[in-house]
Amino acid sequence: MNKAQLLILAGTMLDISALMVPKRNEAAKKDLVYDVGMNTGADSANYLKKGFRVVAVEANPILAAENADKFRKEIEDKRLSIINRAVGMNAGEKIAFYVPEPKDGMSELMAKHFPDFERTGNKIPLINEMASMSKETACNKTTLQCSPQSLLCDCKELLVDTTTCTDLIKEHGAPHYMKVDIEGFDGLCVKDLVNIPCDLLPDYLSWEDQSITWEGYGKAGNSQDFLHLLEPLGYTQIKVVRVPVLTHADDGSGNFGEEAKDYVLGIGWGTVTQAIEQATPNCYYPNGKFEFMCDVHAKLDRSKCRRKGSLPVTES
Repeated sequence: MNKAQLLILAGTMLDISALMVPKRNEAAKKDLVYDVGMNTGADSANYLKKGFRVVAVEANPILAAENADKFRKEIEDKRLSIINRAVGMNAGEKIAFYVPEPKDGMSELMAKHFPDFERTGNKIPLINEMASMSKETACNKTTLQCSPQSLLCDCKELLVDTTTCTDLIKEHGAPHYMKVDIEGFDGLCVKDLVNIPCDLLPDYLSWEDQSITWEGYGKAGNSQDFLHLLEPLGYTQIKVVRVPVLTHADDGSGNFGEEAKDYVLGIGWGTVTQAIEQATPNCYYPNGKFEFMCDVHAKLDRSKCRRKGSLPVTES
């Protein structure tokens, strides 16, 4: 285990962002992407491959440490910054964070009988990827019911430091694209964008649709709330994108921006009204069974961004 991993697992934030991503206080930079909810790093890897610089936020210290090792070269090349914090309502606080964790011997047992249940090259089962600020989401959504009474897994409570998406943008600059996927709490980031000046908003934004009724999901609002909130900011062009469940672990959230494909309209952009009609449980369960993960993508028209007491921004 390298120094970066030890620091994270000890509960210390891997605060190397100042070395990796220079502070930006101007309009969105076309080479900068935010991966809010890094998880195993599938999306970050895709953005890096496309040539973007990435600021990644991951609250789970286990996954943050793994990613620090996996992306060591990108970190050294100052193309990637990993911030081991949870997105909360306020920055600089401590918040409870829940990690489902296999009990002694269970990791090896699961790997033996369910080889696809484990990530290649380590002994941490996929259930750790369900970690969340919601105990229900983290420890019950796995169907294993992780608890002290379970024979397979326990539910570990950690205290992690918080940040906000406003603070991220103030520190690292306006991104070209911001992906948000933080296990049912996407609204903590998306709704915080109302505090960002028009000229610092992301050109493109996405979040995991919150219409499903999995335990712990939608506690910070649903996609309808977000769309109505974002429309006055200039996010008037919307896509609802499906990613097959079977490929989600490897492909992550898939393409974004102009390359993303709406599951009804294809490559074109739809309206807020159309997106509200599409962002429903049917997106996940088109044939009565769980087949897709669904994300809502929004494109900014900065000239339409209006706030109380402010004028819209004219694109240069």
